[in-house]
Amino acid sequence: MSYEMLAWRKHAAKLQEEAFRYLLDGYVVRALVEGWFERPEYINGFLPDMIVCKGEKCTIIQVESPEQQERDTPKILAFEDYVKRSPDWDLRIVRPE
Repeated sequence: MSYEMLAWRKHAAKLQEEAFRYLLDGYVVRALVEGWFERPEYINGFLPDMIVCKGEKCTIIQVESPEQQERDTPKILAFEDYVKRSPDWDLRIVRPE
């Protein structure tokens, strides 16, 4: 199995794990988990892996390995900018296992 395929599988598994964990905790979940959840909306021109909301509080969840985070720096910076301007929003970066 190629490194890219293994990295993708780890990313997908972690995203699915996080999505169901938040769902079980009572959050409304929009995630890039095909067949299970609605897609999240674009934020500052970028599509996050997941958005979870409970009441008025929302969190952008992004699954990123250190290598991905370096490549996705513009995306992460756009999400950080959004949460700075949105008091009921947070950003959480999750590492795949």
